[in-house]
Amino acid sequence: MGITMGKETRNEKECTELMLKALQCINDCHHLDPRLLRCSEKQADEQYKIGHLRSQILMGLCNLYASTGFVEESTHYAKLADQFYAEHDMYRGRIQTSFILGTNYLELGEFDSCLIYYDRGLHFAEAVNDVVEGAYYYVATNCYYMTLIDYEQYKTKEERLQLLQKAVATGRKGLEILNDSINTPRAAT
Repeated sequence: MGITMGKETRNEKECTELMLKALQCINDCHHLDPRLLRCSEKQADEQYKIGHLRSQILMGLCNLYASTGFVEESTHYAKLADQFYAEHDMYRGRIQTSFILGTNYLELGEFDSCLIYYDRGLHFAEAVNDVVEGAYYYVATNCYYMTLIDYEQYKTKEERLQLLQKAVATGRKGLEILNDSINTPRAAT
């Protein structure tokens, strides 16, 4: 544990500073050691690899800021990482950024933006056939509806009831998806 300094501890502040320096280094980078390219999971040119390293640093900053309560900063870095993932059709990365952005917007009380990102994350999870991530998005959407109820984001008792029904339906859908995946035999590999 570090010494508390406002919302961040001293160790978190040092980590943030190092990650910001790493981001500056990768932003200034024009050439990589050829060994980094040879070790890639897939064939990659130098600019792709630089962009990929940059997106990893951005996600690290995004997660660090989110964990220390700096939601706006987290959102900024998540959007930058998401741009790279979008340019390269990296759905797995977009599943992650969609969740972070949805959760950040939920915390900021920007409910419409939250639901947009949760829906987008579900779309990407379904596109890569990731049952667990898909179910998780249904559960996250359940939390969205429950937050609307907690913050009294409804005008009538009927609207409140509709939100409760949506919360129950999305929570059940997530559990149903998980139960189906557990009960469905997997093909032999």
